[in-house]
Amino acid sequence: MISNPFTKEPLHSIIIHQVKAPLVALFIVIDTLLPQPTKETVRMKNSKLFIEIRDEFLKHIVDPKRMKALRGGWNLFIIVYDYDPPYQWAIDWIARRLIERIGEWTPQSESEPDSRFWKKTI
Repeated sequence: MISNPFTKEPLHSIIIHQVKAPLVALFIVIDTLLPQPTKETVRMKNSKLFIEIRDEFLKHIVDPKRMKALRGGWNLFIIVYDYDPPYQWAIDWIARRLIERIGEWTPQSESEPDSRFWKKTI
């Protein structure tokens, strides 16, 4: 098995405290400040699809803080995708590559989702 450098100190602490924690806080602020995009407020067909996926995904989230952060991240993603062509192009390119390589995709989790964070059935 290949060693993961991101799980070793000091990089692990930097990622957790100096990168991830401020990013989570920012997504919570975004969740509070930005209106939630709906199918009625977006223009792009794929934006409407992202809204459906967001709504389905968020039904699995248990922790309220994670819910606000994840919803804020999703909403920012959808808003930017809906109005900013360079991001549309980049995201569409990634989506096409995932579709082309779907047979190679392997879920990376080696265990069941932790029930403190994820509702397995909704």
